Amino acid sequence: MPWYFSSGKGVSGREGAGGAAVITGLVLDVADLDESHPQLGHNESYSLVVPDTGGDATLQAPNIYAALHGLETFSQSVYIDASSSQYLIDETSITDAPRFHHRGIMIDTARHFYDVNVILEHLDVMAYNKFNGAGGARFEESGSATTGSKIDWRTS
Repeated sequence: MPWYFSSGKGVSGREGAGGAAVITGLVLDVADLDESHPQLGHNESYSLVVPDTGGDATLQAPNIYAALHGLETFSQSVYIDASSSQYLIDETSITDAPRFHHRGIMIDTARHFYDVNVILEHLDVMAYNKFNGAGGARFEESGSATTGSKIDWRTS
């Protein structure tokens, strides 16, 4: 299903309901496709442009982790019109970068029992808010506890 603009401005290309321009795709421009684990100070900035003329929206990012943040922003920008059941998005230009290098949450499993579903919900909320790390004790398959350093992105 294509994305339409809520502004009602149909300038070029196909038009959606009410003459709104149609976004035909999202072009990802990722400079570095290295999938190695990110380190403290990793560049997570991105630029997202959704034109009001329709066509392709563009997302530029220096690496895959920044691209994931940009995709999260794009998904948060799309909304559904209840009357027409169409997905809508407003014209926008966003350049974003995290204020802090480490954005995480500490889950204290030593003092409190958390159901697996609660932890999974926390991870979803972290992704929604573009957090980049989680800390706490973790059990490997061998059953021995390890510190959060294996899942924490801090290097010190």
